[in-house]
Amino acid sequence: MGLIRKGDDSMENKVYSKMFLWLFGGLLVTFLAGYCLSLNEMLLMNVLSIGNSFSQDAQRYLHRIAKADSFTLNTFNLYIGGCPLSLHYRNMINEERAYMLEMNGESTGFKVSLKDALLNRDWDVVTIQQVSSESPYYETYQPYL
Repeated sequence: MGLIRKGDDSMENKVYSKMFLWLFGGLLVTFLAGYCLSLNEMLLMNVLSIGNSFSQDAQRYLHRIAKADSFTLNTFNLYIGGCPLSLHYRNMINEERAYMLEMNGESTGFKVSLKDALLNRDWDVVTIQQVSSESPYYETYQPYL
């Protein structure tokens, strides 16, 4: 028997069935359902995505989906449109405040650096997004990951 049980309307089953995040355009698929061991162990979860429009799309509704099932999920997205891993890497090395910060699917109007965001809180999940045009090519992931 799997985590998700057909016909089970319990809060735990709803969380398992709804808490997943797909980041398209790359090889990255993070299943938050697999991360959630039980509701008693997970009162709050912080998710940081470092990406582009695909991470923006993935984050847009995730907070609201979780909230609808009384689950506290704080989502943060650092966004640069069309950003490849090579630029994320350069921004990290140079501590550039180049990323638009989005919180729970909404723009904040602030620009931050990767360092600012990574040191801001204890993250449960951090994802990084490759630009879709380079995602099929292994060599575009090296030496950045």
